[in-house]
Amino acid sequence: MSAFMQPPPSPRKRKNSTASNASSRASSVSRLGDTSDSEEEGGRTFDRRRYAAQIRLDALACLRTLASTNPKALYKHWGLFLAESPYLRDHHTLFSIIESDPSRSNRLQACSALEALLANSAAYLNIAEDRSTKASFTSLSAKLGETLNELHSSLSTLLSRPIIAGQADVHLALLSVAATLAANSPYGRLQRPLAWQLAKSCLSLLSTADPKVVSAAATALTSIVSRYAATASTAPFDFDQLPRAVEQLLAESPDDDSRQAGWALLAATVPVISSGDWTFATWLLKASFASSSIAVQEAQASFLVTLSRSTATVRNLHNLIDQALASPHDTARAIACTALTSPRLASPSSADRATSPWHRACLLAAQDPSDDVHIAAVRVLGLLAKSDGPATRNPAELRDAVPTLLSAVRGALSTSTETGREGEGIDGAMWALANCCDVLTKADFAAHMRDEILAAILDVLEGDTSGQQAVISAYRILASVLGASNVDDAGAAQLLPRAAKAAITGLTHPAAKVRWNAAIASAAILPRVQDDVLSIALFSTVVADSSYKVRIHASTALLSPAAAPGRLPQAALRLRPSLDRLVADLEDGRVPPKEKQHAEQLVKRLTGLCARLETA
Repeated sequence: MSAFMQPPPSPRKRKNSTASNASSRASSVSRLGDTSDSEEEGGRTFDRRRYAAQIRLDALACLRTLASTNPKALYKHWGLFLAESPYLRDHHTLFSIIESDPSRSNRLQACSALEALLANSAAYLNIAEDRSTKASFTSLSAKLGETLNELHSSLSTLLSRPIIAGQADVHLALLSVAATLAANSPYGRLQRPLAWQLAKSCLSLLSTADPKVVSAAATALTSIVSRYAATASTAPFDFDQLPRAVEQLLAESPDDDSRQAGWALLAATVPVISSGDWTFATWLLKASFASSSIAVQEAQASFLVTLSRSTATVRNLHNLIDQALASPHDTARAIACTALTSPRLASPSSADRATSPWHRACLLAAQDPSDDVHIAAVRVLGLLAKSDGPATRNPAELRDAVPTLLSAVRGALSTSTETGREGEGIDGAMWALANCCDVLTKADFAAHMRDEILAAILDVLEGDTSGQQAVISAYRILASVLGASNVDDAGAAQLLPRAAKAAITGLTHPAAKVRWNAAIASAAILPRVQDDVLSIALFSTVVADSSYKVRIHASTALLSPAAAPGRLPQAALRLRPSLDRLVADLEDGRVPPKEKQHAEQLVKRLTGLCARLETA
């Protein structure tokens, strides 16, 4: 800190001397700008103040680099750069440079260094708390609480100052610091209204003439409101002022960046204002949506999504979402599509099939040319398939969606084969199809539908199985379809050997979640295969797998009435030592507490399996 905390050097003054008076005048002038003292040395002019300013600039650049590359190493040194108490405000800190350094470059660099210090510090600051007046010493938590208080107080004071002509960049840098500070502050642990203190200083900047400052202020407010809500803070905050200020901004500002930031701020404000009146905001959206840029439409669509999930009374919400779904911009339609999961759209008043969220999601998944919209619509189908209440799907709707989801699986599988990568498309399509299959019952699976589903997911399992989510969903589908259907016909018989082979492969997957889903699927496959290969793989899993949960599901499969573990060579002799070791681990306390319940459940399964093997 010493490189930039020391005042600039000046010539030694003598009482009543010309040099002393000149130096004094130069020092007075230098505080108002970048003017510097200079001396003639060997025919060269040496500018002492500019030299000192450059040293401070370089020191700040070093600090920013250190904070960016290894922020945790500086946590214990924050006291050198930030005030930890109101009584230390006269100490040289980063804020003293931002407030009074004669060089604008240094002020900007100090803002950058401060932002780097605060970035990604949420985990560290999460221990902050209000200082207790009864404590005989200051704990780290209380010290961080005081530091946060000083940060908010100093930053609010600086932001409240008038913007100097030609120096709006300093205010922009301060607003960026405010957004970073808010995103990392644990407002829920502090009783003081720090969030509102900082928000008030940003709120006043929404009416400035500079659109860049307006946009930055709205972005900072979004960060403050989002963090306040995320930390469940109960400190005072006058949220009612936000919609009024932002609606005025949206009605008057022609700047796209300001309008985008304004709609994003409204979207962040909706969840914390349960009974807000959004009539004027929705009127503005309806009137301006078609002519808005892509960035503004994305922010408007996000506002509609949060509005659809709130309890606020909104007229013509369906029409507004339809308007957003008709946007010419792919990303705006994809964002608007996520609003279809709202229970409000599935109310009895929207019982008409043509306007139901399920039907609209099916149409978007089948017909929209955009991959982004396609992925979003498929995810909506997956969420709606298992939703409760008015949005509960009937079997006919689920069956109607299966061809669309199978087409999505095949398309995503073809794309991943061509590119060599599995992506969000295959994961989302498989997950949505698995949710539908979980709900469908035995009577809902026609033979042709079952065979199409099995063929598609076996293609996925026989391809690149490095993507966990798609593989987990595939085993879920195997368990649901084979467990709910009659598979005695010839079509299914041709697919069962492939299903058994896929299950055996899944039992050796490195991810435990994949292995236990493969074991669950094996329970549905095992009664329908003639050889013992799958039984042997399951038994090896029961004996040797490192996960208790995987062993539970594998032993459950072997305990099914249709299984014949007794045909396995020396099965009981191999299983008994494994059971004895597990019992000993439980008695000696070697099982982790979070795994104790699974271990006890496994003991019951292994005991039952041993008894069955010994009597076979």
